[in-house]
Amino acid sequence: MYRFRSSDALLGKHNELINQEIYFPSIDELNDPMEGFKYLFFDGDSIVWKNLLSHYIICFDHLFILAYIVNDNTEFSENDIPIWKTIEDLETNEYRLIINEILNRFFSEKVVSDLLEYFESRNTKIHQNEVIGQLTKLHLLVLYHFLNVYSEKGYIIKGQIKEPDREKLSKYFSTWNKNQLHQITDSHAVDTLFEVQKTIIDEIKLSFAIEHLANPVQQRKWFLVNAFPEAYLNKIQELVYPQVYVSCFMSECLDPAIWGYYGSGHTGVALKFKTTIDNNKDNLFLHESSGHLNPITPGQKKFAFYKINYGNSFQEIDFFTSLGRLPMGKLMKYWYQDSNGKTSKCYEALTNEEKWRNHYWDKFYNIYCRKLDSWNKENEYRLIMADTLKNRLDKGQRKFRYNFYDLEAIVFGKKTKLKDKIEIISIIKQKCEAIHRTDFKFYQADILPNSGKMVMPELEVL
Repeated sequence: MYRFRSSDALLGKHNELINQEIYFPSIDELNDPMEGFKYLFFDGDSIVWKNLLSHYIICFDHLFILAYIVNDNTEFSENDIPIWKTIEDLETNEYRLIINEILNRFFSEKVVSDLLEYFESRNTKIHQNEVIGQLTKLHLLVLYHFLNVYSEKGYIIKGQIKEPDREKLSKYFSTWNKNQLHQITDSHAVDTLFEVQKTIIDEIKLSFAIEHLANPVQQRKWFLVNAFPEAYLNKIQELVYPQVYVSCFMSECLDPAIWGYYGSGHTGVALKFKTTIDNNKDNLFLHESSGHLNPITPGQKKFAFYKINYGNSFQEIDFFTSLGRLPMGKLMKYWYQDSNGKTSKCYEALTNEEKWRNHYWDKFYNIYCRKLDSWNKENEYRLIMADTLKNRLDKGQRKFRYNFYDLEAIVFGKKTKLKDKIEIISIIKQKCEAIHRTDFKFYQADILPNSGKMVMPELEVL
């Protein structure tokens, strides 16, 4: 397996070669914007839908208080949405009474009942873009009840609170009446409709942002009013799967275009690693790096190489039956049961735990081993680390040391600087001498002028 690195990463501030380190970046640090994309759909009864809306309101409350009651200069992002919070986590009984009052007023609205009925009676999948669209329409009603209740309790100054246009909302939701619902046979066609709507919503959000983001106070209120529905839907994906970190490798290193992109314009190198076969998979053994404080778990860990599949379709995930990060007690109380203790049909998917768990992790690897077809020249394999305990947020906790014996060779790029080659060879020579190793190899990548073919002849430098 080959791992492309810049000379600066190996020899500069990270000293990866001396430290024998491999860094696991987050998905957001990778170059494919569709990395880790989960094609969420929502298929549930009124119990889980009502619980989703309740959860939405509790999450919104946290930011509402920060924006309207607590004064500071921090801007909001989706990372501020407290998706693990429940009504039990609210600090005082008075606080819980306020939230219950908001919930009661919200769910007494006819348009909310109509939306719940609409969601439950759909006979095809409801994808994320549609939920964003529906919540965006409903969101001003949520804000209205928050402003009313908190002003009545004396926590905010009662200003002129605009009454929502309930008739307009009712007409909007009634356009998808039951007769129309039964005619829908293609959920992707509906998703396309809501993708168009989302594009319009994004344009409106941008225009508001241009006018209202002059300072953090305005940004916070803009986020609450305009950005919260989509940010919430993005954030709750963390209830499905843990944060993931990956380290990328390739099975080949003789493509000039790949060297141009991943090999720092041919000035970097490719590290060649020797793997261990286990369960029909290539594996690499790594240790917690000693280059940072408080290593989490000492000792050696086996990482399997997962082959990337290339294509232009994505793994669908049923949100309501894939809440794998919640303990069963909270899952039942706040998602799968109503206030009378009635259980949602979604719980049935979890009754065979072994089958559910196998299905759950199969989809996990389908998600994180998938890239768009336009990347298929990479021939990528990757090591995957699921941060189930949420203790790898710090970059220092995502550096692992490889065994020097597993580093088989180094391939220099066609334009690797001479001084970098000399420094790399010197470091490797010292490491080899320290353990009396004589089998390390160096190669020089080159392009034959008569054919344009890339080759990498061995260098006799040790």
